[in-house]
Amino acid sequence: MFLIGPSGSGKSVIAGALSNAQNWNVYDTDMIIEEKQQVSILKIFERFGESHFRDLEADIISKISEETKSGKKGIVATGGGLPTIDGMLELMKGLGITIYLEASLDELWNRLSMNPLELEKRPLLYRKGRAALQKMIVQREPIYRKADLIITTDSLNVDEIVEKIQLAFSANGLRFKE
Repeated sequence: MFLIGPSGSGKSVIAGALSNAQNWNVYDTDMIIEEKQQVSILKIFERFGESHFRDLEADIISKISEETKSGKKGIVATGGGLPTIDGMLELMKGLGITIYLEASLDELWNRLSMNPLELEKRPLLYRKGRAALQKMIVQREPIYRKADLIITTDSLNVDEIVEKIQLAFSANGLRFKE
């Protein structure tokens, strides 16, 4: 299962909560990259650029794909731009269910601006703020909307979002456990 959406949509938090509920592995692409590179995403962008970062993301998905072929169940919290890499959304859809965690611009900005450290982790928003977030959503929204499921998260807490995902699975004849 792949959680997609813009910065602040809750992909990492929801992945952790779903993992606890379903006893699946969690893969957070941003965290994996930071651990492997031993440097923050902001520093990767500054030193090597966005293109290099996207290559690292694609490599992570490839490695996760190999693990899941061995039967391991997993929930992947993707970076906000990962689905925009050519062919990546199609690859993820071939590997599992994609879920777009949709939220309004106001909701996303409120979540991100509550903690200034959250913005520091996001190089494409760090200096240009809300305007950059809005532009990013407009550009990426058509790609996010191609997800298998769209879950609107405005004004919901983590437990409510997890429940909404579980209900959407049931309503669509999908199952978490085999």
